[in-house]
Amino acid sequence: TSTMVCKISRNRSLGDTINYNLKELSQVVTKENLLGIFIEENRKEMALDIAKFNGRAANLVAHVKISPPISLGRKLTEEHWQLIPKIYLHHMGGTLNTHKSIWFKHTDKNHYHIHGVISCISPEGKIYRALENELVFSRYIGKHLIMPYLNLESSLD
Repeated sequence: TSTMVCKISRNRSLGDTINYNLKELSQVVTKENLLGIFIEENRKEMALDIAKFNGRAANLVAHVKISPPISLGRKLTEEHWQLIPKIYLHHMGGTLNTHKSIWFKHTDKNHYHIHGVISCISPEGKIYRALENELVFSRYIGKHLIMPYLNLESSLD
C-alpha cells in the first residue's frame, strides 16, 4: 500500500510562508476556519489571532508539506486533495483543527503535493502544543493514517 510523506516545521513569518506558496505554481485547495474569500483577508484573519498571543514562543506559524507517491498524486481528485488536510488536522490532535489554515496544491514539480499554512495560535490567543513530537507524529500520520480515509483502492483502479 502507498503512504504519504508528511513534514511539519514552525516558521516566524506568516507573510513569508504564505508568499512562498503563492510564488510557486499552486492553487488553494481548502481553507479551514477562515471567513474571507481572498488570501489577503485570510492573512489578516490569521495575523489577528497571532497578535493575541503574549507568550515567549517566536515560531507561531506551522508549515506542513504532504506528498503522495508520484504515481498517485496525478490521480487524486479535488475531493481527495480537500480531504487530506482535514484528516491530517484531525489526527494531529489537540486543538489544531480549530486553528485557521490555508492549504495549497503545488503542481510545479513532477509530483503533486500540498502545503498547509497554519496559525499555531487559536482564536482565543492560546498556542497549539503538540501532544507528541510534531515531526515524528506528522510522519506517522502520513505513513499510516491518511490513506485509509481516502478509500483509494476502489476509486483509482
